Amino acid sequence: MLQTPVHTAVSPFHSTDAVIPYITQSQQQVGTMAYLCRIILLLLTIIVTRAGVGAFDFQYKSIGPGPCVHVTLDAILTLKLKNESNTQTLSLTGAKVTSGTCKADKTELTVSTAQSHRVHFLFTKSADGAVSISYKVDYKREGTTDLVMDSESAPLTDTSQTYTCASVDAVLLHDDSGHNFGTFFVSNVTYQVFGSLNGTFPEKVKTCSIDSANSTLHPGNRSEGEDLTDGSTEFVLKNGSGAVCVRIHGELELQYQYQLSDGNLTTVKLAVPKTALVSGFCDEERSYLVLRYKEGEANRAVVFYLRHKGSQTLLENIETIIKLDSAKFPGSKLANVLVRSYGRIDDQLETEGSFYGCQHERQFLGADFALVTRHLRFQSSGASLAEGFSTTRTGCPEDVVKMTETETFSSKQGNQTCLLLSAALRFSIPYTSRQNKTENQLVNVPVSPDVKVSGHCNSTVLQDLTLYFYNSWKLRFVFVSTSSTGGSPGSSILGYTLDNVTLTYEENPLIFYNSYTTTTGPVRTVSSKSFETPLKATANGHYHCDSTMEITFTDGVKLEVKDLRFQAFRRSESGDFSGDVSTCDALSQKQRHYTVYVIVALGVVAIIAIIVVVGVMAMKKRKRNSYQHME
Repeated sequence: MLQTPVHTAVSPFHSTDAVIPYITQSQQQVGTMAYLCRIILLLLTIIVTRAGVGAFDFQYKSIGPGPCVHVTLDAILTLKLKNESNTQTLSLTGAKVTSGTCKADKTELTVSTAQSHRVHFLFTKSADGAVSISYKVDYKREGTTDLVMDSESAPLTDTSQTYTCASVDAVLLHDDSGHNFGTFFVSNVTYQVFGSLNGTFPEKVKTCSIDSANSTLHPGNRSEGEDLTDGSTEFVLKNGSGAVCVRIHGELELQYQYQLSDGNLTTVKLAVPKTALVSGFCDEERSYLVLRYKEGEANRAVVFYLRHKGSQTLLENIETIIKLDSAKFPGSKLANVLVRSYGRIDDQLETEGSFYGCQHERQFLGADFALVTRHLRFQSSGASLAEGFSTTRTGCPEDVVKMTETETFSSKQGNQTCLLLSAALRFSIPYTSRQNKTENQLVNVPVSPDVKVSGHCNSTVLQDLTLYFYNSWKLRFVFVSTSSTGGSPGSSILGYTLDNVTLTYEENPLIFYNSYTTTTGPVRTVSSKSFETPLKATANGHYHCDSTMEITFTDGVKLEVKDLRFQAFRRSESGDFSGDVSTCDALSQKQRHYTVYVIVALGVVAIIAIIVVVGVMAMKKRKRNSYQHME
């Protein structure tokens, strides 16, 4: 059987239907101008009709008037080879169709590049008419065998539809060893395959889901008191010349939603490991960063699509490529299927010379996933980046450290609670920033269960409660009793006070994220200064202050305390505050408002009274003067 490859490699402005008449020199000027106008209109028509169509047009046919497979697309092929830190980019410019296969259940299109590399488009059709696609690349190497890399098969469409996709999609390639891998970035795709022999293709079009990737998910609740000392890592993408073009640092976790066989939805968490392999593409207009890894036998990937516009970098999209294996996705309706999910972000991350930083939890939402990041630092360039992140930082709203909700901490002796403390606690700690300026870092004491508690309750003179958090931080509250006989054995306790508070901390760059140093600093201990007004309670009661107070420490550290309650020197199986309540001297917020209103009202009354008195005195004086004049 005679098989004829048909190839067309066109630019976005090419049209095979265009017929432009030849204009002879003998034509008059008016005719020339008319033809030129027609040419301009025709070119504009071509530009409009070709908008969104791939720059490469490949076709293959065996018998019949038309091709059995027709592919148009824009494409970038990148390779990351073993023992090479740079990412290679292979051009498809000048590529030609060299072979193919047209069968009832299998169609193949092979394209050879100018460098003799080959790209295979492999389409298969199942008994129910569903069409899947996979890719294979034969990378030509001098003096040795070709390097063969394949992709996993992915569902595409069915035989009744033409498949189109305008968005950029990342196709993951790898060899058998797993040491060499590549990414085939395709966009403006049209796939027409398994057409009838008369050259017609289905007019019904299926658009890829990533072209309309509207998330059905909602952001989860973000804790203001999260533990910020978990590990993070840095991923670096280098271009073909070895220059760093994208640098991302942080902790990444996918929360992926999938459908069970019974139709219900459930969510699974997938951590992006520190060992994820980095590949991608960079030029002056765009950068693509691919983080790929394997979990068991299942391939996973997260792809960041960035656009450079002048001095700004825009994070346009995030794509996840996930194989729904039975180990991580039990009961999935699509068992062992490779699925893609898109998230349209369109978020300006940075300006030239700065990096984007978001220390606290941020959630990037996709159609079926939420990418949750912490300690995030992101910087990219169409050219190259200097070593390390720049000193200028573009922040995020999530880094505004709001106070946590009130938490209760307790210490027990046996089955009895001897110490209780409840409050929302936020520190302001001075440090030296990247800009060599003194700044204050707000730090919350995290909420349980990230806080460990210990206490000492044996003494009737001094008791303490210590909170442990952020690995090496501790906050100690010391309570001292007063007694009728000065604390001698057998004496009765009259009351107690919060005597002092001490904080032990270290300048961890995961918390002090704009610090000039990138390593953890020395351990420091600061103590509260004496309280102007004693915080005291009776022997069998507790202390409560519903307003917000500020405790000043040495070295400029401050502790903001909201809704403070404490009770010490107690013995009770109950975990609730009990006994009479001693309140702070400061007035409550409502009382302060009432006081202000009363003061303002009294002031107005006083002013009116003064005006009246002055007016009366003036009138009396006028009358006196009038009488004297009459005399």
